[in-house]
Order: sequence, then structure tokens, then C-alpha cells
Amino acid sequence: MKTVIQECRGSELKSFAQDLMFEVSREKIKPPKQILLPYAVKTVTDNVEFVQMLNRYGNRIACSQLEEINSTVRPENGIKLHPIAR
Repeated sequence: MKTVIQECRGSELKSFAQDLMFEVSREKIKPPKQILLPYAVKTVTDNVEFVQMLNRYGNRIACSQLEEINSTVRPENGIKLHPIAR
């Protein structure tokens, strides 16, 4: 059975590994944590300016990339989103 400290260290390690993968790939591989916030903002508010502002302040994902992800992740493609992300 894992303790709370072990779970926190596991999530910190995962976050660090995602950041490392992002930097080593020269920002070509985007970790989920960098995609989820702008995707949720775009889906809920449909406010392109806000997503662009997130992009300028370090989130590093553009509206065009979000549209590409949105067109790729469709039920007819066999890829399902979590109910919260719909």
C-alpha cells in the first residue's frame, strides 16, 4: 500500500519526466498537462483570444494545434475523450 508521500513523489517524477521529454524533443512532443488547460478553455468558452494569451504566457500550444487535436480525437476514429473533456 502506497503512502501519501510516495504518491506525491510519483506524480512529481511523472511531471518532471514530461517536462524533460518536452525540452529534449525541442517542444515537438507536448505533455498532457500543457494540452489540457487550453483545450478545456477552448471547449468551454470558445474564446480564441484567451487561448492565445495562455500561449504567450508559456503554455505553448496554439489554437491551430488545438483544432488539429480536436479533429483527430473523435469517436468515429476510435479515440474517446474523458467525459469531463467533452
